Amino acid sequence: SAPLELVAQRAELIRKMVDEELRLEYNEHKFHVTISMGAACYPDHGEPPDRVLKAADNALYQAKENGRNQVARA
Repeated sequence: SAPLELVAQRAELIRKMVDEELRLEYNEHKFHVTISMGAACYPDHGEPPDRVLKAADNALYQAKENGRNQVARA
């Protein structure tokens, strides 16, 4: 397991790289891609793996509700 702060920092690094570097073009249309992520850790957010996944999923929805293109911690 990794501390939540480390997990969130790594997720933020990935989010920032996607935001700054990933550009798509299709049929002369340009797209700016962003991502939102939820971070959770075992065993802090649940003993069985499905509870950790649920905590991360809830954090993801929180990131989306708060404006997208961000990392939210469980």
